[in-house]
Amino acid sequence: MKKVLIGAPIDDQKLYCWEEFKNGLIRFGRELGHDILLVDTSNNKSMENKIKNEGFFYRNVWKEKAMDRVVAARNIIRTKGLKGYADYKYSHVLMLDADAILNCDVVDILKKQDVPVISALLNTIDDNNMPAPVPLIENNDGTLTNMSLDSIGTGIQQVHRIGFGCVLIKTDVFEKIRIRCKRKHGKLMIGEDYCFSDDARGLDYILWVDTDLQIPHKIAGQWRWDEA
Repeated sequence: MKKVLIGAPIDDQKLYCWEEFKNGLIRFGRELGHDILLVDTSNNKSMENKIKNEGFFYRNVWKEKAMDRVVAARNIIRTKGLKGYADYKYSHVLMLDADAILNCDVVDILKKQDVPVISALLNTIDDNNMPAPVPLIENNDGTLTNMSLDSIGTGIQQVHRIGFGCVLIKTDVFEKIRIRCKRKHGKLMIGEDYCFSDDARGLDYILWVDTDLQIPHKIAGQWRWDEA
């Protein structure tokens, strides 16, 4: 038997949307037969009981740098996705962010596309403090920009880079790719999601986004790259 593992790094900074996140995981994850693994990257115990009390699988990891914690957490999810259990394996891993709120049967919708890597569509906040789709496309001049809002609702689209907000990945992809970030002299240059995108494209995987499948993204504050 093959199942789907839903996994996300989470810390106490996401307590503001925990109830919505948890309820989405229960309704569109556990109640549909999927396993859920949350990797706690908090440097305290504030999330542990909340996760365990809901019956989700719990792991924890701590590293000094925020992105290193995320990378380690996603690799824990990757490893579990590859290993499965003695009596069943996982066909896919659904990677989530802890502020992405499941609002429908995402796994079934994305699985029907039958491609190695496919993301739902989430919005982020761009440099002008405006909403913009997370995925990046490559322009004719080689520059990268976020997909336009006009792309929403246009079906399955190929992109250059995806985020890890809500992306379904066949487990055999993880046999070839380990999660990483890119640093230069200790400074974070590229996050784990875009590094995964680059590694996947380097192995000739096509990165797809289902622009008809929009997932609420409860962003609060911007990523502090200087501290990550």
